[in-house]
Amino acid sequence: MQGLSYFIKQIPDHRRRQGTRHPFHPFITMIILANLGGYHGLNEMTRFIEGNAEYFKKLFNLRVVPGYTILRTFCAEVSFDAINQAFYNWAIQHVEAKDWFSIDGKGLNSTVSDPSTANQNFKSLVSLFGHKSGIVLRSNSYENKKSSEICCAQELISQLEQKGLVLTLDALHCQKKLLKPSWMEEMTM
Repeated sequence: MQGLSYFIKQIPDHRRRQGTRHPFHPFITMIILANLGGYHGLNEMTRFIEGNAEYFKKLFNLRVVPGYTILRTFCAEVSFDAINQAFYNWAIQHVEAKDWFSIDGKGLNSTVSDPSTANQNFKSLVSLFGHKSGIVLRSNSYENKKSSEICCAQELISQLEQKGLVLTLDALHCQKKLLKPSWMEEMTM
């Protein structure tokens, strides 16, 4: 069994080498530690990192810790899919076949555009949560105008490597005529 830091080091650095002040893997580790500590917004993460600056400087051999502007730029450009895959590779080690999993989607409030019109659009995050382990094993996002929770949930299910898991989903997924996911079409060809 490998630690989370092993999988974090597998994430490729998306930045140019020129002018890079903070090493990628310590940077992403500080962000993950902030999130695990309950600091989710950019201001909160910045306060967490600055509040633990001496510890991070010593641990990662840094001269300075990243500030708000660098953190904002980094978070805007980092690949969600790469981080999600690294976290999944770590988390799958802790999954037991007897665990129950829930799949559910939540709309992200800050992403709503045209809220009072028929053109309303927003992003949602669909997560696969293990009740026994207490962790989100995998997540995926979609945009309301381009996809649906049903397609996103089916994609999450297709990505599961283990068989025999018990899944619970909302009533939304209990339909007589289900959309045929692309991975199912490939199997029939």
